[in-house]
Amino acid sequence: MVLDHVWTRLVADKEKFWKLTAVKANTLYVSVRLSVARNELIGRREGLIRELNKHFDKPWIEKIEIVKDLGASNE
Repeated sequence: MVLDHVWTRLVADKEKFWKLTAVKANTLYVSVRLSVARNELIGRREGLIRELNKHFDKPWIEKIEIVKDLGASNE
């Protein structure tokens, strides 16, 4: 899937903290392992959406929602 490949390329070293868990309509759902990684994703969310949409003929991603990772640490 194109989205998986592009996501992996864009998040690179953050992949161990940010996991693309689901896609529904125009929203990506990402689980986050650490609170500091959550804060970084919040800051980079709009830029990631723009970069991801560049790889599709028609931009369709409008939101990235953060979901709780059951194995998350509260550090």
